[in-house]
Amino acid sequence: MHVSVPLVEGKALEQYKDELLGKARERISGMYKEIVCDGQNAESLLNMLVGKIKPTEISQKILYDISMQHADLEKRIASIEKQLSGSQDTGALNAIYAVGKKAAVDFLSQKEKRPKEEALDGKALKEVQPFKVEPGMILINNVTIP
Repeated sequence: MHVSVPLVEGKALEQYKDELLGKARERISGMYKEIVCDGQNAESLLNMLVGKIKPTEISQKILYDISMQHADLEKRIASIEKQLSGSQDTGALNAIYAVGKKAAVDFLSQKEKRPKEEALDGKALKEVQPFKVEPGMILINNVTIP
């Protein structure tokens, strides 16, 4: 991110700090509004969400956070970070995403007509051994029980 203020002759570097911080806050607030609120003001976003979110304690907190003025941006960010840090689901979601991504890459690597040693990401594929079901084996959810 780039912010700048006009150069004033005789002004010390420390004096630019407040101006630069103010410009940076304005820029970050604008970026936040575009990303989170899609460029809409909080009231139009609230009107869109009313009726779509069940009135639970968490949803009321989220609606309150959204309705706060952009001057309270630090409080909004702190509130969102607090909600995310208290969530135990993020680790599970990241793990599920990683497994799903690996499965998709493996599947696409096998489907494409490429040499066996070349994968989509350029890493070498291991030689795949065919799966054999022998008499007396039980197969449950792709787990073999001899």
